[in-house]
Amino acid sequence: MDKESQILLEEPSPCTDVRAIVEDDGKSIYFYLYGPLDADDYPAGLDNEHFSPLRTCWISSKRQTFQKDVTPILERMREGKSPIVPEQFCKADAYNGIDASKLELVWFEEGDAAALLHKGKIVGVIPTWGVLPDGRHGYSAALSTPFLDFLPIEQMPQEMHQRIAKASKFWKSWLEDGVEERFFNSYYQSLKAAFGGKDATEQKLIENGRWPPKVVNIFEHSDVTIFATVGTSILAQPRVEVFTENPQPYRRIELAMLLPTQLVHEISIEPIIALLQNLAFAPWDKLIWFHDTHKISYPLDFLSQKNGENFTALALTKEIPNMKNQNIVNPTFASYQNDPVTLLWITPIIESERTNS
Repeated sequence: MDKESQILLEEPSPCTDVRAIVEDDGKSIYFYLYGPLDADDYPAGLDNEHFSPLRTCWISSKRQTFQKDVTPILERMREGKSPIVPEQFCKADAYNGIDASKLELVWFEEGDAAALLHKGKIVGVIPTWGVLPDGRHGYSAALSTPFLDFLPIEQMPQEMHQRIAKASKFWKSWLEDGVEERFFNSYYQSLKAAFGGKDATEQKLIENGRWPPKVVNIFEHSDVTIFATVGTSILAQPRVEVFTENPQPYRRIELAMLLPTQLVHEISIEPIIALLQNLAFAPWDKLIWFHDTHKISYPLDFLSQKNGENFTALALTKEIPNMKNQNIVNPTFASYQNDPVTLLWITPIIESERTNS
């Protein structure tokens, strides 16, 4: 960081390891989203090695630093410094000054993208797709013409404006009294109607220290026991839109696992709860997303072997695993934030089944 640089705003994402920084380097003001950096423990096939950990958006430059010659800009970039946007790419009011006390962030519901507001108006947006090598990193309200990886805010799709407004309401709504209780009760009732069983189900809080709260509901029958999460769907899964043109059906999920009751009594519930905990937080811990037909390498040492081989992977599917209990059906959840919520069933498989299908 240059000696004259100062951080105007720094804020962690409420649900991921992404951090937002707004820096004044003495010549320009930039908005950055940084992280996550540690990719060593990603499940097989889910690493982020092709994504950039740093995304940027130019916000403004000091009036005296505007210049028309791009040569010094390129030299500055070669030195590892942020470029000074040439005057011909800027709006006439590009230098209005930034009051750090008037800056605020609106995180997208996925927690990996954000909009920067100054005095209540959007001055910069860094979208999810900025992680791609050829993706545009940010939209700037001070630009008149595209420059490098930055686009004028006027070229941002209208849908993005709607998402920012929706996200702002979303975060504020969870500060209201009773919203958490209403959400969890509604989704528990959907599970109860689908799975039946005893009225008193055991609920285990999934402890992780990160918002939002999640629980596991355990529905025990004489033959099978079902473990199902509630709370995973509160957040939209990150980066879905990078891989599909229609992300809405995939944004929100809950997870479930069905096992013979006798087996559950033999192995105890702890390893099952641990598995659900890891998977329920993985999308936001690793900036990945789960979907129907997804297969993941995962040690399942607590399960017996199949044909002499250990279960070393799992499959996710919308279909209930094969069983004899015909009274259990897939739950119907109310949509959340106008998105459908899908229950993904966890099915243990062996590694050859993961790689050969």
